[in-house]
Amino acid sequence: MDRAIANLLAKGAVKAVQPQDDQFTSTLFLAEKDNGEFRPVINLRALNRFLGKESFKMEGDFMMKLDLKDA
Repeated sequence: MDRAIANLLAKGAVKAVQPQDDQFTSTLFLAEKDNGEFRPVINLRALNRFLGKESFKMEGDFMMKLDLKDA
């Protein structure tokens, strides 16, 4: 976890903060990948409760998975 956090901080993807009432903060956890390595996941469930739901129609049969690899 320490290495994952250090990588995210170095990339500028996350920022260390002291929790405050006027901020929204998220937790971080690790998910195991198929190859046995771990990837960091920012838990945005609490944030999602504040966002509106948008419906959309899939045009076609295309699917994709986006997984940002370490640079």
